[in-house]
Amino acid sequence: MLADLGITERNCELEDLDGVYFVRMPTTDPRLDGLIAALNKLPFDPPWSLRIEVEYDRSDLESCEFVALDVNRAPKGDTGLAYGTEYDLSTGCPECGTGARQISALRINASALPKKARIMRTYNSDILIDHELANDLMIELRSDRGLRQVEDRRSHKPLPWWQILPDTYMPPVDPSTGLRTEDQCPRCRRNGFYGREDQRPIEYTYRMSKRDRSTLPDFVYTWEHGGFSSLKTPAGLCRQPCSGGRPYKQPCDANPLGQEHPGP
Repeated sequence: MLADLGITERNCELEDLDGVYFVRMPTTDPRLDGLIAALNKLPFDPPWSLRIEVEYDRSDLESCEFVALDVNRAPKGDTGLAYGTEYDLSTGCPECGTGARQISALRINASALPKKARIMRTYNSDILIDHELANDLMIELRSDRGLRQVEDRRSHKPLPWWQILPDTYMPPVDPSTGLRTEDQCPRCRRNGFYGREDQRPIEYTYRMSKRDRSTLPDFVYTWEHGGFSSLKTPAGLCRQPCSGGRPYKQPCDANPLGQEHPGP
């Protein structure tokens, strides 16, 4: 099929891993539509998937006032209400808990912290950075706002890792951002946000004045939270900071209350 479409290792990035094929090509390639149409006709099990990536050069990034922070390493470490971290539930939605403010240091088992990596994501999508990176950020930003040292789950002693913990929310995103929703809380409608229907990477759009943007700190949360939330299950609060993250976490009982934030 690939040969019939003119797709080869010479003119595309084509990789065969034990019968599983990966093809990488520009979205402007005229053969892409034909490939998608051909794949849709075949009874794949599991089904084939499409991933669209956007490549930014240095000038693109330097022109951005805020960027979304995501960690593509596998998550590790349980956190949240069930694991000792404390939250002021009165500050969240009374129906589902979304938006509850974290009032203690994040507590985690020390064994869950990586030995070599400098940044990690917990199972509840908390973003943690090691002491050296946190110190570099504090020097660069001349502030520790948005950073909080984590503690051992049992002893509550400080650990050499810091949580990126914003204290400010962005306003709701502009509808043109294209986030899809599912199983939202009927009261606050701040949860249940996921990626775009068309699979494209999320580029967050806001309608904010220059004056309002100038008052934002270095780290902020999105108003939107990804995934399912419920106060009926005694488990953890899942939040993701932004500069931070994408809405990909699936609903689960270990993830009530706040959920992750897609990011600006």
